[in-house]
Amino acid sequence: MRCFVLYQVTGEDVEPVSFESSETEYNAFKMEAPTAEILLKDLQIAFPLGSNFHFSFQNEFGVYIDLLTPDAAVPLLANSTIIARATPLLSTPLYVCDGQECKVHVTEWEATEAKIKSCTQKTNNYKDEKEEAAKQDRKWRTQSADCTRKDASHASKSMSSPANNLEDRHSIENSKSEDRGSRGFLRKQTVQAYDFAKGMSTDEAKKLAAETAKKAKRWGGSLLSSLNATINTAKGATRIETLRIGDTDVSVSRTISESPTKQLQLVQTSQNGDNMIAKRALVQSEEDERKNSFELGIYRSVKHINLIPLIDYGEIRSCQVESLFLFPYFDRGNLWNAIAAAKTSSSPLWPFNQRVALHLFHGICSGVLSLHRAGYCHMALAPQSILLSASPSMGEDYLSCIPIVTNMEHCMLLGATITLHGASLDGGESGTHQNNYTAPELANPSGDTILDGQSDVWSLGCILYALAFGAELIEQLPQNADGQYESKNLQFQSESGNGVRHRNALFTQDFCDFIRDMVAYKAEERPTLLDVLEFTTELLNG
Repeated sequence: MRCFVLYQVTGEDVEPVSFESSETEYNAFKMEAPTAEILLKDLQIAFPLGSNFHFSFQNEFGVYIDLLTPDAAVPLLANSTIIARATPLLSTPLYVCDGQECKVHVTEWEATEAKIKSCTQKTNNYKDEKEEAAKQDRKWRTQSADCTRKDASHASKSMSSPANNLEDRHSIENSKSEDRGSRGFLRKQTVQAYDFAKGMSTDEAKKLAAETAKKAKRWGGSLLSSLNATINTAKGATRIETLRIGDTDVSVSRTISESPTKQLQLVQTSQNGDNMIAKRALVQSEEDERKNSFELGIYRSVKHINLIPLIDYGEIRSCQVESLFLFPYFDRGNLWNAIAAAKTSSSPLWPFNQRVALHLFHGICSGVLSLHRAGYCHMALAPQSILLSASPSMGEDYLSCIPIVTNMEHCMLLGATITLHGASLDGGESGTHQNNYTAPELANPSGDTILDGQSDVWSLGCILYALAFGAELIEQLPQNADGQYESKNLQFQSESGNGVRHRNALFTQDFCDFIRDMVAYKAEERPTLLDVLEFTTELLNG
């Protein structure tokens, strides 16, 4: 396939690119590819300036997509044209593709790889010796048990009466078969426990026993079944637990997170194998039941594309009562995962430029506004509570993502009064990052607070800051002598009259002032959520 490649080489200061710029502003070259689509490795080979460059490509929407995988397909525009941005790398790339073979060119990396292989080989040798010793031990135990069974069987035959009828003999044989199966199962469990315990220190054994007892007591299982599950899990064995949530049957794949009163589990539906999330909440008091009913009412009454939908709901009422919530699973993860990945990426490009950040922020605000109009304040907004609905194959094209607001368990009614002594936000359940997005009137109250939704506006301002600059705003806000935040004196890094630059992304002065307004210390000085949504739209269209 033939194509025409237009490219620009960026310097240390990345030039702003106009989407209306003419093709005469670009460098260009022609290339041919052996396949029907252009792959990144083909373009790297054909690039006239060498292979020591990082590439991003403009797609049909005018957004530059960052490509890292050599076999990734390059976006092809009209008239078989490719528009690329080439960024020089500071060091030689780790791999340079040459046909079907990848050659390593970094000596330091080779030395590190050799050390890793050496350590891995030693570890494997140690494991092989340990497994061989365990096999010999199990072989001795199996032979001893077989001899014992043969002696017992011979004795029972010599004592049996020849007058027994055929039915009795069949009954005896069935009992022996069941007994052999039971003894074999117990012997297998004993050997597993023995092998598992051999590599465990005394302190580890005490800690494991304590955790197992807590799980058995907390979730209503017996100590023996909990211990068996712990051993199987530690040995890598598969343990399948099934649940019925409303009208949906699911099997538990793994536990994602666990607290004293709540579990989040990845489950699969029995009907078609779809991945979903099951939230299991223990009901230990009337207050727990009231909270779960309140949360269930929110999911059933407030529907919006930017709010997580409830698939099904059920309860378990046995020795302990559990409320079961079933939600869809988003394999793209949450917003904080995406920000953290961008911070640690080797790419010089920041994926959340002003347009992308405002696109995601607009969806988040729309979901929160639907809650406010239904009479609820979210109370726990943070990047960790925002999921991204899109396929991972989209790469870093976040304009295709739909943000999904979750974590409604902390919602409260608008107009409710939070007293000075009752203002703690359930810190044991909410997580460390969420506290950094809590409005000051809730985190450090000076008196009774009436919820009017402005605390959510503060949290939204902190989220927009994290999207743009990959950091938590609470760490940057200056404070006065009384410990109050002075948002008007907030200084952004390398701020100038034209705005703030973060990596290759430029954020305008209006964007920065917008964040300052949302995180004003006094709630009445912040814009309303409706004003926030309208100004977000204005910045997007500006």
